[in-house]
Amino acid sequence: MKGIILAAGKGTRMLPATSVVNKNLIPILNIPLITYSVEALVALGVDKIMIVASKNDLGPIASYLGDGSDFGVNFNYSIQKEQKGISHAILVARDFIRENENFAVCLADNIFDADFIKNNFGNILSKNDGNTHIFAKKVDDPKRFGVAVIENDKVTGVEEKPQNPKSDLAVTGLYIFPQSVFGIIDTLKPSARGEYEVTDAILDYVNNGLCTHHILDGFWSDAGTPESLLAVANHMFAKAKKSNI
Repeated sequence: MKGIILAAGKGTRMLPATSVVNKNLIPILNIPLITYSVEALVALGVDKIMIVASKNDLGPIASYLGDGSDFGVNFNYSIQKEQKGISHAILVARDFIRENENFAVCLADNIFDADFIKNNFGNILSKNDGNTHIFAKKVDDPKRFGVAVIENDKVTGVEEKPQNPKSDLAVTGLYIFPQSVFGIIDTLKPSARGEYEVTDAILDYVNNGLCTHHILDGFWSDAGTPESLLAVANHMFAKAKKSNI
């Protein structure tokens, strides 16, 4: 089963650190950030992963990850020449995905509890059901994220970074898409931010009753800002300390 890790972000919110190191290689304790995305996909049963990165960042990331044997997977690498949003980055991996194949996508700056993912969602990809799957988490600051609206246990809407969120459920950076998403992305237009938004692709499935949601009770955080990176590091330190007691 296949997955894609999107690691082409510029990391401007993490300057000046990201002027010398790719954001996704910044360590949390002693572990480079992108490692947690690999672990999340492995927890879903993925054994073949394409890393999508910018030209300048691909070398350092590939130097760290290698061929994937250290992680029990096989890595492929591809360059996103321009950073035009998550949907645009997914298109880079079009030839990597077989026809009628569900695949997972993970943002390289998102941290998940891999054990929780494995225990609760480890068989989702094998179903190959043709639906899009989103993983939502209650947050205090939904304006920072894509937001999902869920009514009567069904996803009725998604919106990217809304000024007036209709819910407190953030759409986390882990998705499962059917192969048909590439055709949908081909029809998207840039948002006001000038990006091809992943929420616009998801909305097509929502409108057709083909979006399944899962609530994350396990740990999740983005690590794209100094504040969130510190919060994740503190969580990981407490977890490591507890396991060593």
